[in-house]
Amino acid sequence: MPTSSKPLTEAALLKMPASAYMNADQLAFFRSRLEALRDEMLSNAANTGAALKENENFADPNDRASMEEEHMLEQRVRDRERKQLKKINSALKRIESGEYGWCEETGDP
Repeated sequence: MPTSSKPLTEAALLKMPASAYMNADQLAFFRSRLEALRDEMLSNAANTGAALKENENFADPNDRASMEEEHMLEQRVRDRERKQLKKINSALKRIESGEYGWCEETGDP
């Protein structure tokens, strides 16, 4: 949990001394950022799922092809976001375990 009552801003984080690396305020900052990204992606995925389920009929084959192209593009974006979501969840687990911000191989900051 943050040690101060005000949330840490990015500017304040960048001004902190090296000795404060990954202190409670910084961890809370990154947790908040990651959770916001995760929530946004989950919301986008739900909206995309609903949009893809809409069954529109197009008399013109060109219109149908354009709609299918848009759906494929949306699915690729969601696939990328799904992969990023796994990385976000992994980072949140590392924050909880105290390993976030440290190199997994060397342990360096």
